Amino acid sequence: MKKILMTFTVLAALAASAPARADHHDVFVHGVQKLSADACAVELWIDEDNQDAFEAVDRVTVDGVLLASIGDTFAAAINDPSANNDTDDAILFASSSFETATGLTADVPFPDASCAAFDAGSEFSFVLDDVEFGGPNTVIDTLTASSSFGGSNTAMAKASETASPTFIDLDTDTVAVANNSGDTATLGPSGGGSSSGGCSLVR
Repeated sequence: MKKILMTFTVLAALAASAPARADHHDVFVHGVQKLSADACAVELWIDEDNQDAFEAVDRVTVDGVLLASIGDTFAAAINDPSANNDTDDAILFASSSFETATGLTADVPFPDASCAAFDAGSEFSFVLDDVEFGGPNTVIDTLTASSSFGGSNTAMAKASETASPTFIDLDTDTVAVANNSGDTATLGPSGGGSSSGGCSLVR
């Protein structure tokens, strides 16, 4: 009995002293934007505080095909204790032309040619390989584009992981897009009424 009690005490002490495991799975696909054939982006939102264990292979796919992985550099940056890895912080995957058009710097860049996959009905997913959350190719969240999406100045958005995606016509409406640094661009009609599909950068 004494051995059992001692063993239980040691295990309890170890459990109490063990740090909580950091996470990187409380993330959802908040928005997808396509300004032109070569200017497009996917915006992830963090849904819980202290998501500070991102891995280089964490990635966004389009219809199951890799768009981009976050890579070692950004993984190290966002996992830093002082980084923006809490609720409502964003992670922006964007093409070079999207960066030029909006003035936003992508957290995870990808080639302009990848925008060709941004079509009606496309499935945009955040995917992990972590065994703690399902193992290789675990889909954490998916946003499915509507039949109206895919042309220039179109976007999709959803407010939470469980919300239904909403189509946004950027010729007539606006949407805000952010990167992990907290810079935000408003996409859509400039000056409230034009159909230029312009944007402005807010810092």
